[in-house]
Amino acid sequence: MATKKKPSSTRVKEELVDKEYFLTDAHIGNCVILKTGNSMKLSVYDSEKGYRRLIRHCPNEKSVFVDEQSEFALVEPIVIQSGHHVVPATQVMTQNFLDIHPDNVKNGGNWFYEQDDEIDAVEDVKDEELILDIKSTIRAKSREADGEFALEMAVSVLTGSINKASGMSANELKRHLYSAAERDPSRFSDINGNVTIFDDQEVMRRYITLRAIKDGIIAKSNNGRSMVWGDTKEVIVTAPQAVKLSDYFPEYLATDDGILVSEEIQKRS
Repeated sequence: MATKKKPSSTRVKEELVDKEYFLTDAHIGNCVILKTGNSMKLSVYDSEKGYRRLIRHCPNEKSVFVDEQSEFALVEPIVIQSGHHVVPATQVMTQNFLDIHPDNVKNGGNWFYEQDDEIDAVEDVKDEELILDIKSTIRAKSREADGEFALEMAVSVLTGSINKASGMSANELKRHLYSAAERDPSRFSDINGNVTIFDDQEVMRRYITLRAIKDGIIAKSNNGRSMVWGDTKEVIVTAPQAVKLSDYFPEYLATDDGILVSEEIQKRS
């Protein structure tokens, strides 16, 4: 009887790659010496073992765990300069140590994090696709009957100037919006990535404010803290301390009292 051959098993080796670690914004600009476990006080929770284990940065060992290291273990420092630190693929123990380090952001720390090219790529693609959607929406809006006015309104709000926007041609308006979208697509969309610039009520309220100021219907007070009626100088509303009147008044127009003011502005326009 022929003996069956055991299926050969092929071990798939994990690809070794260089890794780059960056300091968080709170610590960038500093030269940071990370904790390496030299004092025997650095520990992490081992989910497989079910308890915390001491770790040390000993590149000459086969493990980062103290209880698996030899008596010849040599602790070496890790210094992050110029905001980042590259660990070559050959320094596996150093990579392993940094990956489970308590100060790593992914482990709940706030000192450093590993650059993840895949995550960066996903975010970059998402941003580029959003910009394409925004440009497509702008192009489609420009072809509508009242499209040029919608573009002018958006540019007015983005620049804070109706005069500047009204002096632009349709192509100049589109070019300005395209450039603004590339710089900051979040100004054209909501948190779900939907293009909202032409349907955003806040944008409309800001435009109403700019138009009313230009037409003299309303005006800023001498101290710049209150909005007043242009003819009587009667105070409409005063912005709280540390809040810009240009930001506060459009939001005020969304309140019950503000809606009445908005209606009065429309009557006087």
